[in-house]
Amino acid sequence: MSATSRTDLARPTDPAIVTAADDIQKQLLQYRLEKFKSIALSNDLAGGHLHGRFRDLYQALALPISEVTYYCQWLMHCFKLQQQSNREPLSADHAAIVGVLYKAIHLGKRETYKIRDLTAEVNGSLREAGEPRRLTPRGVGAALTSLGITTRTRTNQGWLVWMNRDLQKRIHDLVVRHGLDNEYFLPHRLLCQGCDLCDADKDLRNYRFC
Repeated sequence: MSATSRTDLARPTDPAIVTAADDIQKQLLQYRLEKFKSIALSNDLAGGHLHGRFRDLYQALALPISEVTYYCQWLMHCFKLQQQSNREPLSADHAAIVGVLYKAIHLGKRETYKIRDLTAEVNGSLREAGEPRRLTPRGVGAALTSLGITTRTRTNQGWLVWMNRDLQKRIHDLVVRHGLDNEYFLPHRLLCQGCDLCDADKDLRNYRFC
């Protein structure tokens, strides 16, 4: 489409234009119903690295061009950039907690984490980041709950966080979802290469430099 100085063109509200638009809309709907079950994106182009509405929008746009791999890849790249810029940041407290747990997952085979030890490391992380705020063990517990981390048990040694598979996956998801996948939170990339929850397509810096 391009601008024109013509004055004899019909307006969008012209009855003939409206009738033609209705007819085209019906044909497109019929085509969609006929092809709905026969058109599918391959696993590589399904948008699995996109979240929520970004994935839905990408798939809706990519389905009609599913046979042209290059265009689907370009479209996915655009949606990844948009998703990256729209990720909602965590508060400094929550980001420090997620960062400490993320490092712990990759740096050792710790099965449990004492809340008091976690609190000390979180406060150290806040100090390194120049944040004046400090957390108490109770505050860390409340933050863990708000992050959806409930793998905790009370023992005679105090509260423990269980570093099980569910928690590890939850932490990886939080890192990607909230844009924490930067050099501050990443452990050595060789350790990430040995982690089956780290995905090269989600964080290229764990594997190569571009």
